[in-house]
Amino acid sequence: MTKVFLQGITGMKMSTLWRVLARNRFRVDSCYLDRLVYLGVLAVYNSILARFEDRCNGAKIEATKITEPPIFIIGHWRSGTTHLHNLLSFDPNFTCPTYYQVMSPHHFVYSQPWGQRIFNYLSPGKRPMDNMAVGAQAPHEDEFALAAMSAVSPYLKALF
Repeated sequence: MTKVFLQGITGMKMSTLWRVLARNRFRVDSCYLDRLVYLGVLAVYNSILARFEDRCNGAKIEATKITEPPIFIIGHWRSGTTHLHNLLSFDPNFTCPTYYQVMSPHHFVYSQPWGQRIFNYLSPGKRPMDNMAVGAQAPHEDEFALAAMSAVSPYLKALF
């Protein structure tokens, strides 16, 4: 099987995908209907796994205390923010979300042990635009998780 780089906002639940579609009056260009089907299937999958996540880990997640202030990397696309993010991820004093975590924000704690293998199998290994590593453990920006969870992101303009 040839590895493919799949649609970027794959972590939406059905409720979020529905909000995105409703906000755009359910207008989807016909050339993107296959993408809609793909995102719909993943949204059902994410919705089911999110329930497992909540049942298995919800109380622990809610009880997590953030003890250190976060560091935000703010910049324009193609300005080096991903490179800075990758450099900071090598410092053990910092942590950052991984590709798998931002692409599966509703269930990564539950699904990460086996989901990462599936992610890596489907991953192209490098981003097509700049040869940066793509893999379940590679650092990645949280904007994709925020888009999938909130339906508020400039990335959503490129969905359909």
